[in-house]
Amino acid sequence: MLGIYLGLCDDINYWNKKITWKPNKEQNPHMIISGGSGSGKTETLKVICHELYRNGIPLLIFDFHDDFLEFGDRIINEESVRIHPLHILKGERPKDVVYKVSEIIKHTFENITVVQEGKIREAIRQFYKDSGITDLSTPFSGNKKLLPFSHFYDCIDSVCTDQRTLSSLHVKLDILFDYDLFSAKDEMIDFDSLLSSSTVFQLKNAPSDDVKMTVTDLMINKLIQYSYHLEQSKRIRLYCIIDEAHRLAYPGSPIDKLFREARKYGIGIILASQRASDFNEVLLSNAGTVLTFKQNLAKDARYIARNKWAKEEVLLNAQTGEGFVKFSTEKRALPVQIVPLKNRSHGRSSKKTK
Repeated sequence: MLGIYLGLCDDINYWNKKITWKPNKEQNPHMIISGGSGSGKTETLKVICHELYRNGIPLLIFDFHDDFLEFGDRIINEESVRIHPLHILKGERPKDVVYKVSEIIKHTFENITVVQEGKIREAIRQFYKDSGITDLSTPFSGNKKLLPFSHFYDCIDSVCTDQRTLSSLHVKLDILFDYDLFSAKDEMIDFDSLLSSSTVFQLKNAPSDDVKMTVTDLMINKLIQYSYHLEQSKRIRLYCIIDEAHRLAYPGSPIDKLFREARKYGIGIILASQRASDFNEVLLSNAGTVLTFKQNLAKDARYIARNKWAKEEVLLNAQTGEGFVKFSTEKRALPVQIVPLKNRSHGRSSKKTK
């Protein structure tokens, strides 16, 4: 059984006991991590990535600050690959993509009005029709090649008769057309390869947080659709890892759906954010393991204590790497001191020969 060594327990009843996370033993393989700045949250993510990699588990990491590049067999950025935001996976219905992509854009870019969202949907439909897809309700067979994403700009122009709506959409969405990662003539991501090697989306140099969110949401949405074509499995095939997950934790987001459905396809998810309250009920109810570190706000520490994930006073005064882990198989949260990579016997070498 997969076991990920986290650190040592300093509870008086479990003094120096090794704390090992066994994802398959929990009610769900997903993990949520929260901790303020300097709490050791990112270092703990690196520890977990390192241990998963050593155990031969492929990783899909969305890296906003170049913290996790060492764990990637393949680095995806605007220099190495291109993504088509309106790409349709084989077997997916184009009309479903219309709503999913318009929803992602609405939640990514501030102040998208109801009228503008409707025009975005209309423009996506027009894009597919211009690409030769006349029936948007029929599952995509893959026999039609989409026009380049740049043509979507023209579709927006063609459906917007009101100049104010058009000008506003251009101002908000122009950055998508200027970002080289989206300048695809066709989809360049091989999803089968995600299950055989570790992939890092390098997003530090993305021109804005909006673009970072768009890339991550689009890829998670595509991962969900791809997973539907996999056989169900109790064996973990892949771990998807996202730091700063508050960007994606909005109602109805792709990450909500992935959290609910990924387990049966052998996909685990690890989300990290500074505040535990960043995670909605869908995420919290589907997390088999919760890791909490130092909190900078008393109200956040109280929120965690009310949920019985940790002790309030300890969290407010914790040192780097000190926290609590609550497994679904344990009645109470256990105090843990994370052992950092530099203090592990196998050092900082993260890559395992596969």
